[in-house]
Amino acid sequence: TGEGCYEPTFAYSSAGKYPLARFLYLYINKAPGKPLPPLVAEFLKYVYSKAGQKIVIKDGYFPLPQTVITKILGDMQ
Repeated sequence: TGEGCYEPTFAYSSAGKYPLARFLYLYINKAPGKPLPPLVAEFLKYVYSKAGQKIVIKDGYFPLPQTVITKILGDMQ
């Protein structure tokens, strides 16, 4: 990009500076206009919780920025 090199750190990745960073998406198959099945909703809430994000870190991934988590949880309402 001509901007120099960036280490693969959380700070550079979340700022969009590290070019190989990407999100991993969870796709849920549900009917439009219908609520999520309760078990699926609880699983997603756990994934995006502090405990769930600690597991993400433990497994070698970067956690989602809080702004992204807030938007996702708001969209689930």
